[in-house]
Amino acid sequence: MNPLVSIIIPVYNCEKYIGKCIESILIQSYRNIEIVIIDDGSVDKTRKIIERYGSYDERIKYFTQKNSGPSVARNRGIEKSSGQYLTFIDSDDIVNYLYIERLLRKIENNNYDIVCCGYVDESKYGIVKLNDFWNSKDELNKQEFLDCVCSGVGGVLWSKIFRRDIIFKNNIRMNSKIFMSEDLIFILEYCKYSNRFGVLNENLYYYNRLNDNSISSNIDIRYLENYILLVNKIKELLVYLNVDNKNIRNIEISKAQTLVNNILVSECSIYLKSKNKNQLINNIKLILNDKFIKKYKDEFISNSILDKIINYFIRENRYKELIFFNILIMRLREIRDKILRR
Repeated sequence: MNPLVSIIIPVYNCEKYIGKCIESILIQSYRNIEIVIIDDGSVDKTRKIIERYGSYDERIKYFTQKNSGPSVARNRGIEKSSGQYLTFIDSDDIVNYLYIERLLRKIENNNYDIVCCGYVDESKYGIVKLNDFWNSKDELNKQEFLDCVCSGVGGVLWSKIFRRDIIFKNNIRMNSKIFMSEDLIFILEYCKYSNRFGVLNENLYYYNRLNDNSISSNIDIRYLENYILLVNKIKELLVYLNVDNKNIRNIEISKAQTLVNNILVSECSIYLKSKNKNQLINNIKLILNDKFIKKYKDEFISNSILDKIINYFIRENRYKELIFFNILIMRLREIRDKILRR
C-alpha cells in the first residue's frame, strides 16, 4: 500500500524560486503525492508559473486567496489536503528527490508520530549541512524532541512529516494572530498529542536563506507586541508539556534576546537608508524600556566578545553606543562579504 502524501506550499510573490521548488517535488522517487499550493495574493508572475506546471501534472492543486499571511495560507492548505501524511515546503526552498520516500518509510515502518531530517543551509556565507535532531540515534523521547525543537531552527515545519489523523483529530492549526515563529507553536501543539519521534540522519531539505524579502529579514519595532504574544504562547505550551521551569526561562530569555538583536539590525539598516537619527534612537529606547524586554535583558547570554559588548550596552541603556557599535559591525560585515564574493 502506498499512502497519499500531501505537500503544502504557501506562496507569495515567489516567481524567482517557485519553479525550482515545484520541479524538485515533481521528480520525487515516491510518486503518490499531491502538491497543495496556496497563493496568498501574489501580484508577480507566480500564478503563471504554477499554472504552467499544473497544466501537465494533475498532482498539483492550486488555490488562490486574498493576501492574509502564511498562517492562513497553510491552514487552508491543510483543509484542502487529502493525504494520510502531511509535509510542508517553503516556496523558495527545494528538496532532494528522496525527500518524501525517506520520511514516509521511516514514519510508516516504525509507527512514529513525526519524523525529522537534516537540511542543507545555503546563505551568502556558504553552504552547510545541519541536523537539529540527530544525536547518534534515530529515535527521541518527548523531552529530547522538545529540546531540539526549541533550539536552532528545529521549530520549523519543513524537514518533517506529520500524521493527518493527529492534526485533524486535535484540530491543530496555525495561529493566524502570530506571524513570527508560528511554526513553533504548531509543532508544540502537535507534540502534545505525540509520543514517538523519529530522526533521519540525512540532509534532504535545502533551506534557502538568500531570499532577502522574507519576513525574518525585515523585522522591525512593530513586531514587539506580536513577539510577546508568541513567547507567552510558547511558555503556556511548554508548561503543559512539563518542561523544566529553568529550561522554559532560558527559552524565554533566548527569544527576547533574538528579538532585540534582530530589531537592532533592522533599525540600524533603516537608519543607514533614511539617516533619521532621532527616529532610530527613539525606537531603540522604546524596545529596551519595554516591560517585556526589561524582564529578560539582564540575563541575555554572551557567547562571544561581541555579545558581551552589545549586552553591556543593552543592560546599561547606552543607546548611542549600542547603535554606533551595531552599525560598525554591520559595516565590517559588509566589507567581509565583498571580499568573500571576489
